[in-house]
Amino acid sequence: MQNNGRDNFKILLGSFVTVLGFGMISTWLRPYIGTEMLVGAFGASTAILFHSPKESLSRYQNLAGGYVLSCLVGTSLNYAFGTNQVVLKVALAVSLAIYLMRTFKLFHPAGGALALLSASYAFKQPSELLSYFLGTSVIGPSLFYFIVLIVRKSIYLDSHETDFKN
Repeated sequence: MQNNGRDNFKILLGSFVTVLGFGMISTWLRPYIGTEMLVGAFGASTAILFHSPKESLSRYQNLAGGYVLSCLVGTSLNYAFGTNQVVLKVALAVSLAIYLMRTFKLFHPAGGALALLSASYAFKQPSELLSYFLGTSVIGPSLFYFIVLIVRKSIYLDSHETDFKN
């Protein structure tokens, strides 16, 4: 497919509506789940899902599986190390998350960012880590992907190949 202005505008519009919608829903749900779901990793996922929707990195199982594995590693190391050795736990979290995503064939590049965020998340009680884990790796990706599908279908992005290889 040619890289043209109309397709670029669809991606601009789609990514804007997706992040705006997810952010609004995330803000509304925050009091109920106890944490913010909108974290930096969703920005990277937006880029992947709208730029290359046909690639394996954009499959739901890669997004959801990569987020669960990465967040589990990051929050586990965060809990184990506490506030100590931040650089070590972040480095371990990112590298272990990449290893596990590749091993289980659930690779999603934004998982590396989520592992880093999860390992460095400042929490006061273990229950905060649990709600962070549930919000960003279970509820968040499912809701996010649902919004992406609706937006992509509504602006007809799925009817065209939107992978810019030219």
